[in-house]
Amino acid sequence: MKRNVMPRRRAWQSLAWSVAAVVFIVAAAAAIRWIPEFLVGWALQSNPNPVAGLSLTVAEYVTAVTNARQGVLFAVGGIIAVFTLLITLAKHNLDREKQILDQDANWTNRYTEAIKQLGDDSTSVRLGGIYALERIAQDSLRDRQTILDVLCANLLDISPVVESSGPETVSVDTTAVAAVVGRITKLSPPRQTVVLRGTNLTRVPLDSADLAHADLAYANLTRAYLTYANLNGASLNGTDLTGAYLAKALLNGSKFNDANLTGALLNGANLTRANLTRANLTGTNLTGTNLTDAYLTHANVTGANLTDADLTRADLTGANLTGTNLTGADLTGANLTGADLTGANLTGTYLTGADLTGANLTGAIMWGQTNSGKNYEVKITREYLKYRHAKGIDKIKGLPVEGNTALT
Repeated sequence: MKRNVMPRRRAWQSLAWSVAAVVFIVAAAAAIRWIPEFLVGWALQSNPNPVAGLSLTVAEYVTAVTNARQGVLFAVGGIIAVFTLLITLAKHNLDREKQILDQDANWTNRYTEAIKQLGDDSTSVRLGGIYALERIAQDSLRDRQTILDVLCANLLDISPVVESSGPETVSVDTTAVAAVVGRITKLSPPRQTVVLRGTNLTRVPLDSADLAHADLAYANLTRAYLTYANLNGASLNGTDLTGAYLAKALLNGSKFNDANLTGALLNGANLTRANLTRANLTGTNLTGTNLTDAYLTHANVTGANLTDADLTRADLTGANLTGTNLTGADLTGANLTGADLTGANLTGTYLTGADLTGANLTGAIMWGQTNSGKNYEVKITREYLKYRHAKGIDKIKGLPVEGNTALT
C-alpha cells in the first residue's frame, strides 16, 4: 500500500514545485523590470531637501535605475539560492523516504521467501530460509523480535518433547534454528518472552544466549550448551537438564522446580535466589556456584560437588545431601532442618548460624592433616558443631556422643 501512495505523493509535490518555480520566474522578471524605476521615483518624491531639487538628468536617472536594478538582482539571486536549497532538501527527503520504502519492500520480499523456505522438503532449502531470517534480523532492528518469535514457534512445531524409552535426538533444522535464536538474542535483548516450553533442545548450542525470563518449562535440554547464557528469571520448571553445560551461567531468580539437573555442569554459575524445590541435582557439579538465598527444599543433591559453593541463607529443608562434597562451602545462616547429610564431606565448611535441627549427619566426615601432610578422617561431633556455632545440635541424628572434635 505504501508503495502505491509514494509515487502519487512525489507527482503532486513535483507539480507543486513546478508551479511555484513558474510563478517565481514571472514575479522575478516583473520585479527586475518595474521595481528599480519605482524605487528611484519614490526616492525623488520623498526627498526632504528641496534645495537638492526634484529632477535628474537622463544620464543620472539611468544610472540610478541601473544601480537599483543591481540591488534587485542580488535580492532575486538570494531568493533563488534559498528556493534551490528548499527544492534540494525536499528532493533529498523524498529520496530518503523512497529508499526506506524500497528497503522495507526488499526486507518484506526476503522475509516472505524465507518463510516459504522453512516448509520446503529439502533440508538445504530449509537451512537457507533459517539463515536468511537471521540475516534480516541482523539488518532490521524493527523486525528482529518478529523473526525471533517465528523461529521459536518453528522450534515448537518441528521439535516437541516426545515421550519415549530411548534418548531423544534432534534434527539438523532444530540445531540450526536454536543456534540462530541464540545468536539473535545476543544482538539485543528480546523485547518479549522467548517461549520454548516443551521443546526438545537436546545438545543444542545456546552459549552466551540472552534468554532472561524465557519460558523453557518442561523442555528437554539434555546436554545442551548454555555456558555463560543469561537465564535470569527464566522458567525451567520440570525441565530436563541432564548433563547440560551451564558453567558461568546467570540464573538469578530462575525457577527449577522438579527439574532434572543430574550430572549437569553448573560450576561458577550464579543461582542467587533460584528456586530448586524438589530438583534432582544428583552428581551435579556446583563447584564455586553462588546459591545465596536459594531454595533447595526437598531437593536431591546426592553425590553433588559443592566445593567452595556459597549457600549463605539457602533453604535446604528436607534436602538429600547424601555423599555430597561440601568442602569449603559457606552455609552461614542456611536452613538444613531435616536435611540428610549422611556421608557428606564437611571439611572446612562454614556453619555459623546454620540450622541443623533434625538433620542426619550419620557418617558425615571432614578431613584433617598431620604434620607430615598426610590426610586423615575426622568425625563430626556435637562439640565441633558447637565450636562452629551451628543451631539445633541437640536434635541432630547420627553424631557420636564423644569423639575427636578437631577444633583446629
